[in-house]
Amino acid sequence: ARKTAIKTIDQAGLNNAIQQFYAVEDRFPKDLNELAQKRYVQSVPERPPGSRFVYNPATGDLKIVRQ
Repeated sequence: ARKTAIKTIDQAGLNNAIQQFYAVEDRFPKDLNELAQKRYVQSVPERPPGSRFVYNPATGDLKIVRQ
């Protein structure tokens, strides 16, 4: 349950930062690192063990998928 909660919080925070970036920059970030470079997040969170971030810069969609 804790892993699911952490995954949900990380994904919600990143999705919020992606939407803020889009509102200000009028485009989605080219990658998640750009969110940190432009200070929309302090840093890109560690991905949950056994998972990876799948980000689509064309649509701003972010998913956390199990490997």
